Amino acid sequence: MSLRPALIAALCFGLAACDTTKITHHREWACLNAEKLNFKDPTSVKFVANLGKRGTDVSGFWVRYLAKNSYGAYRQANILCYEGVYGWERDAVGEFTVVSRVSVTLMKANHDARMAEAYKKGAGEPYDYGLLNKDYDADARRIVYDDADDLGRYL
Repeated sequence: MSLRPALIAALCFGLAACDTTKITHHREWACLNAEKLNFKDPTSVKFVANLGKRGTDVSGFWVRYLAKNSYGAYRQANILCYEGVYGWERDAVGEFTVVSRVSVTLMKANHDARMAEAYKKGAGEPYDYGLLNKDYDADARRIVYDDADDLGRYL
């Protein structure tokens, strides 16, 4: 009979230890919880990783998470978190700034490559209408929100 309390204590400790990610990643979970109402299924949100600053000059840090989309499939994405007045929350303005800067960098790199190719062919400096048609913002959003790579090479 003396084995029973020890078994119960071991089970309780084992169950308590299962949810250590919420304890060790308090800031990240606070940021995700502040954003939970904007998810399709708030109960499906899972913390994946703290990505740090990702080579940016932001005041907070990037969090990678996993959540269900409209079709019920899980999708990974990133959000920028900062410590606001009410605790850790999403920094949508900081995200917009980073996306804009990445978009400009992509446009400039494409423009420079096309101009270098035009000079190589001896065409002078033609006006490139293809630059107006390319959706650099969509590419920048994909890089910032979907990839977990360092953004320093774009900024």
